[in-house]
Amino acid sequence: MSGSPQQIQYVVNQRVIPPLCNLLQQQDPQILQVCLDAIHNILKQTPEDSLETIVVEIEECGGLDKIEHLQTHTNREIYQQSYEIIEKYFSTENDDDDDISSVSQVPRNDEFTFGNNSTNQTVPETNHHFQF
Repeated sequence: MSGSPQQIQYVVNQRVIPPLCNLLQQQDPQILQVCLDAIHNILKQTPEDSLETIVVEIEECGGLDKIEHLQTHTNREIYQQSYEIIEKYFSTENDDDDDISSVSQVPRNDEFTFGNNSTNQTVPETNHHFQF
């Protein structure tokens, strides 16, 4: 799909995204390639301030799951196109789940740690008596 930004906005307003995403379930590589090209071009031509709306619409109609699934497709072009769409428009650069630099590596007094090379470890003294 190609066209002017106005033409692309028109087809987006006509709700073309859900049918395009539904076609991503097809087995025919040509159909898949045309749909991925159309989705990619829509995303590329959408102004930055409107991009989130398109991304959410793709997610809500199940398109993101289908595009992710196509990353396992045997056709290299389909794999590559789906990978590029995911990387550019759906991956988050500041994902807090992957950022372990903010996790404290210093144990507290009530913690026991493994693999710590520090020789200055203290174990809290308690009067626990275990009976077996």
